[in-house]
Amino acid sequence: MGADLDAAASRIAAPAKAASGDEYSLLISLYQSVQKNVRYDKDELQAMSGTSNSPASHSAYGAIINRKAVCNGFSSAFALLAQKLGFECMVALRHSAYSLTVFSGHAWNVVKARGRFYHMDVTWDARKHDEFGEYSYEYFALRDGEISSDYSWDKTATPACQYNDLSYYMRNGLYANNAEQLSQAIKAHGSRQANVFRAKLSTNIPLPSNAGEYLAQRLANEGTRFTGNIRLIHGWNDNTRCFFAKIMN
Repeated sequence: MGADLDAAASRIAAPAKAASGDEYSLLISLYQSVQKNVRYDKDELQAMSGTSNSPASHSAYGAIINRKAVCNGFSSAFALLAQKLGFECMVALRHSAYSLTVFSGHAWNVVKARGRFYHMDVTWDARKHDEFGEYSYEYFALRDGEISSDYSWDKTATPACQYNDLSYYMRNGLYANNAEQLSQAIKAHGSRQANVFRAKLSTNIPLPSNAGEYLAQRLANEGTRFTGNIRLIHGWNDNTRCFFAKIMN
């Protein structure tokens, strides 16, 4: 079992190893590889209120060998893979507000890169990858203050995460601090003629209650490829303030 797990872990980590030695590139590549290779075990999620149908889905073995997992399987696998790439990485445990009604048990990771600590939750981003067919980075390299809108945990049990400089949105110019920057991001997207639009919005930008629909309409109004007779999917996360839209062929 150990040899099988090690071989499969090496296979999943291979794309990251082939990436640049820059720690951001390594972690992004690993994050994508986990999303591509492991799917969320929805059946096990439903069974967790009673008897587990798939105990392996709660482990790194289930995630890496069976290629399906729930949160503790995802986080255990990500920790193992990150450690294989030389990162200090731990599993954090507490509660997630991803449930619409109550806080539920959850596991994610805290990773050390460039001498700083960051929250990483590949579980929820993998679920978005399953839904939209695109990599998701909403929970990649977050600060305590950012992830605490979703999660509650004992902060004395994890290192302080005070930076978001490795955020995908910050690194790729997809963070809007004000309404003007949001407009600029939408217009810039139109000039690229891309099928996917991503943005993370500061709390400085007021939004209506139907934020997702509002932002999708903004894309259409400002002359991007999201106009005309197309099939558009989009998503908005109130907690992370991340917006995603994609033209479906």
